[in-house]
Amino acid sequence: MLNVDELHSTLEMVTPGQRVAFAAACLEALVDQFGSTAPGADRIPRDIVARSVDLCWHSVPHPLADLRQNEDLHSQAEAILYDDEDGLLSAGTHVLTAVCYGLRCAELRTSECGVLVANYYYEIADYVIIHRQPGLSESEILETPVVSSVLKSIENLAGEVAVIDASNAEMVSSFRERAIASRDFRTA
Repeated sequence: MLNVDELHSTLEMVTPGQRVAFAAACLEALVDQFGSTAPGADRIPRDIVARSVDLCWHSVPHPLADLRQNEDLHSQAEAILYDDEDGLLSAGTHVLTAVCYGLRCAELRTSECGVLVANYYYEIADYVIIHRQPGLSESEILETPVVSSVLKSIENLAGEVAVIDASNAEMVSSFRERAIASRDFRTA
């Protein structure tokens, strides 16, 4: 299980830009691993998700100068969530909710928003396993390759982000590349 208190403490010790880098890395990992395979993911507009991930990464070195694009993307994602009265988004709600928190992290640069993105990354892995393998105990779910790799990814990203200079675009780009390359498990 994700230890949100420990993660919050870790993110409190890093710079606001590093928090955004962590949230962006978790959001991109979530989208990469579950954005097209999770139940209901086919109902998520990929352009909103992709633009949101890019906006989060773009905001790492410096606070957002123009909040309009952030607000537009946030409003679009939120509207899709609110319109899902029949529950057809299923696990896709986790993706869109993480997008909303990622965008909030880009704006507010807080530990809380970073923790929430990471928590939705973990929660969607948990959701996918529960629906693919019903009847597993909580400890068995935590031991599955999907959930254990997500938890390890979150832990690694939290550790790595602490050593990057978030004001250096090259370091941020390198961190993004390492974060993408380090994900060796896919759910597809």
